[in-house]
Amino acid sequence: MKKISFFILFLIAVATSTAQQADTSQWWHGKVRQIHYKPEGRDFVLVNGSRRFNRALYGTNTAFRVEAGDLPEFALYMPGMGGNFKFGLVSANKSKWLIDAKSIR
Repeated sequence: MKKISFFILFLIAVATSTAQQADTSQWWHGKVRQIHYKPEGRDFVLVNGSRRFNRALYGTNTAFRVEAGDLPEFALYMPGMGGNFKFGLVSANKSKWLIDAKSIR
């Protein structure tokens, strides 16, 4: 009976320890972090993201790079600012930048 009680206490201690570790994994530098991209099937999906130019896409071994982000807009560095590239839609006499869409996925 003592062995079973000890084993049950051990399992409770491990479960508590694991739960506490899971709680602290939500923190990043003292702030609660949130999942930015969520897995959906074989993809990582973000809906209505707000971060602009938060990752660099490097090409060859030159100073050129493209800064991308959550929005359909890209910054070009060649070195130095080379401009930005964003997508838009035009229909008859109306136009809209895709970064201004109601929903971006």
